[in-house]
Amino acid sequence: MMEQQIAQLEYLVNQFPKNWKDTNTFRIGITQELDSVRLMAGLVIDESPTPESTLNFESPGSDSVSVSLGGRYQINDSIDVGLSALYSMKEDRTIDGTVNNNQIDGTFSNSNALLISAGLGYRF
Repeated sequence: MMEQQIAQLEYLVNQFPKNWKDTNTFRIGITQELDSVRLMAGLVIDESPTPESTLNFESPGSDSVSVSLGGRYQINDSIDVGLSALYSMKEDRTIDGTVNNNQIDGTFSNSNALLISAGLGYRF
């Protein structure tokens, strides 16, 4: 059963090559510890590995810059709470359907994302 699934996956990969290229990714973060508070911030710069010819809807399609902020508050020795946010800004990308193998023609735009997370920690 597993061999059949692997064979099917290899067939799909060989039928539809992505031709991704090596790219640069830069990530930096900082943490500041205070008495009962931890503050965090980060920056991410991602380049898309996807060439125009193989771009599709499940690919990482455009370069992006993301910023994040967060904090954690230690209520007592056992309980802490945290809150964080990440905002990812994607560049618009226009694709020419005559060049794209998937016949996608148009512009990928307005694909920014805001992620918010809250957490509660308990130590036994």
